Amino acid sequence: MDMIHHGTLDESDVFSQLILRHFDAEGARVSQIAMQAGESPGTFLGQDARWEVDTVNRFEVVMNNSADALTYTSPTGTDRTVDAGASDMWINGVLAFGNHTHGRHGRATPGPIMEIQLLTNPNNVWNADIARIQTLPGAQLVGVDGPSVPEGYSDWIETYFPGESDPELVGPDADPDGDGIPNLLEYALNREPNVASREALPFTEVQTVTVDGVEGRYLVLIGAVPDDMFDLQYSVEASSDVSFAEYDEGVPVDSWSNGDGTTTYVFRDVVPIGEDSRRFMRLRVTALD
Repeated sequence: MDMIHHGTLDESDVFSQLILRHFDAEGARVSQIAMQAGESPGTFLGQDARWEVDTVNRFEVVMNNSADALTYTSPTGTDRTVDAGASDMWINGVLAFGNHTHGRHGRATPGPIMEIQLLTNPNNVWNADIARIQTLPGAQLVGVDGPSVPEGYSDWIETYFPGESDPELVGPDADPDGDGIPNLLEYALNREPNVASREALPFTEVQTVTVDGVEGRYLVLIGAVPDDMFDLQYSVEASSDVSFAEYDEGVPVDSWSNGDGTTTYVFRDVVPIGEDSRRFMRLRVTALD
């Protein structure tokens, strides 16, 4: 398929992603590739592949949903083998994801691919135009309004509390394990809602940061989030009031891939230490409709 990219990445686009998903005849997800924009225009986080801004770019995907390995002729003209249940993605002739299996649902079975989704999140710099996507003859692309969420929170909570419908237990604001972390935040941070723990939560510290050429000491919030949460909006807020009745948007400072499907982000306060009597920062998570 061909895609065109519009715009460039700036500090506000730190969570920008383009997500490609395949589903089988029963609606189970057989493949998911989450391409996260890098810090420089035209780059993907942790990948060698690049796109060119304001021009057509070629994305080629081989999704092998059979029970056996598949050998095909790659865009470089060489033979390449992709394992059963895995995917290769080539971006402008460069292999970006090889034998990729992340995101495959446990109930997925070998068989034909019946649905393809191309998703972005609200901060994304991509502008997908369905008229520009090219497929093999016989395939039909149908656009939908808004993101389609076949799994997400409901499927996630069901794995921990099967058959349970009590909102005091499975609702997004519920805290069944009593660790002070509501289910929605447990979901957003890929935690277990039935195991009480406060380890590996986002935390704050004071760092020296250069802003407009001037070094200053700033409160920063550091936290790791999953790379493939397409149905959530993450934001970082800073305030002088613990109630956050009024707040400033946190400013992204740094990010790095952890190699386990998560990325750590660092956001700073807009106010240097010492200009206000006290400052607070928080991670806010909002479910998308």
